[in-house]
Amino acid sequence: LHLGVRGLGPAARKETFDLAVSEVADFPVVRHRSGVLADDSLLMSDAWATARYAQRMALVAHKREDQQLLAKMRKEALASKQLKKISEVVAELHPRRESKELSDVLETRVNKMVEEKLNRLLDEELKKAKEQGA
Repeated sequence: LHLGVRGLGPAARKETFDLAVSEVADFPVVRHRSGVLADDSLLMSDAWATARYAQRMALVAHKREDQQLLAKMRKEALASKQLKKISEVVAELHPRRESKELSDVLETRVNKMVEEKLNRLLDEELKKAKEQGA
């Protein structure tokens, strides 16, 4: 998903392979004698995509260690119109069971928004680094 490839099956694997070849100058390409792309090439691009995903998750985890950044992002998320409304309803329903359930929904949404913000921040940083390196 972070590579921009959606879907499953041979078409998505070929798209991942094409992306790997375009991003890695000496990406290995294995072809049969007939010139047809060998499955080994697709396996290598699958491994490349998996490694990129693992690398990204490590970078996101590193960002999550910054407690000040997380607190700021949580505060921004809770300040959103949608989550502010849910928060108000949670307070109104307290101490009923529905309050706890809605509170869990609120926490899930906050975490999702923080995750999205972390990924956007990482995208921006990687884009800047790529532009400076080019």
